[in-house]
Amino acid sequence: MKKIDVSSDGGSVDISMIAAFEKKAGNCLPQSYKVLISSHDWLYPVQNTFNFINIYGHHDSRDISFYGYGEESIRHGESIIDHQDFDVYGYEGIVAFGCSANGDNVCFDYRHDPKTCEPRVVLMYHDDYIEDENGKAHMVVNDVASSFEEFIDILYKYEEE
Repeated sequence: MKKIDVSSDGGSVDISMIAAFEKKAGNCLPQSYKVLISSHDWLYPVQNTFNFINIYGHHDSRDISFYGYGEESIRHGESIIDHQDFDVYGYEGIVAFGCSANGDNVCFDYRHDPKTCEPRVVLMYHDDYIEDENGKAHMVVNDVASSFEEFIDILYKYEEE
């Protein structure tokens, strides 16, 4: 996994706070994520942009700022705990760990393997829904990377042309 340059963060956070969230969520977070966030809570990286193919088959991109665990992120409503509203998302097994400027969520996807410690990274569109066979609405989920480390490796610094 490549090194990430920090644009801003909330400082370090005790790893026990991440472990408490992990236990509450019932999922195993990637070790590389825990190490990164324990050093840079509420991280906004310099390399904050990623490209992907959206569910409509088009090239697309988003940015990311990571949700935090510490007091600073809680005070600003950017705590990871504040963004785990499964009733709104329509899915169990999705853990939002960051967001894009347009409001989309960057998430770990445990739906296919709830016990994994290396979940896929997906983008959940905040304003695009699909209905399941029972007519229940779910936010559209788009694959981004097969692991957190792969996700970090595709991040780059956006430069205006």
